[in-house]
Amino acid sequence: MKKQELEHSMALAALIISIGAAAFTGLQWYEARRTRIEVHDDAEAARKQVDHQFQIAREDAQEASKTQEAQVRESASAAGRSAKAAERTAAITEHSVALSRELFQISERTHVSVKGFSAQLSADSDGRVIAEIQNAGKTTAKRVTTILNLGVSQQPLSEQLLMTDLLPITPRPLDLVASNVITVEVPLGPVATQSTIKAIQEGTTTLYVWGHIEYADTFGKQHKTIFCATYDPHSKEKFSFCAYHNAVD
Repeated sequence: MKKQELEHSMALAALIISIGAAAFTGLQWYEARRTRIEVHDDAEAARKQVDHQFQIAREDAQEASKTQEAQVRESASAAGRSAKAAERTAAITEHSVALSRELFQISERTHVSVKGFSAQLSADSDGRVIAEIQNAGKTTAKRVTTILNLGVSQQPLSEQLLMTDLLPITPRPLDLVASNVITVEVPLGPVATQSTIKAIQEGTTTLYVWGHIEYADTFGKQHKTIFCATYDPHSKEKFSFCAYHNAVD
């Protein structure tokens, strides 16, 4: 009897121990599961937080990039406007300098023209026409060459004839100082006959004098003056400039 009771007590103790072990194992499993869930939740929360922070950082970077790009475009546009303004300023300055230079050259340039004519009408070797060439400018005329032609006609000479030089030899160039006057002579030559001179003095035949003056100013520019005049026996000056073929450049 006692032996049975002892076995029964031992079986009951083993059952209690088994139940306790099972309960302890179940509690450990529960704790482990809850720990895994909490770790997973914490990891998910951390991941979401990292994603959120990354999204914010990316948006900030995109915004900063857009702002920087806008600033670069604005700077480039401002630089372009500045460059164009500088180009316009340089062009205006260059034009102003060129205009000032041109005005200065015009104000200081030389002006060579015919001041007047005189004549010695005789049938001998003294018969000649004399032209006074003056420099009315402010600077010296360089390499002045004067071509003086004469002829007689009862009809007005054509413009084509007045553009023709009769002298076979070009006079030696010379410099003409400002405000100075030189004389250039041409002999009457073939017109120096008694009958021709008488016709000129009576006004039935016209004595023409024409030609041109070529020279360079002190700035190196070439100039040309063309002239034409007729002998007028009834005027005080004796010579009158033609209505054409008189011009200066």
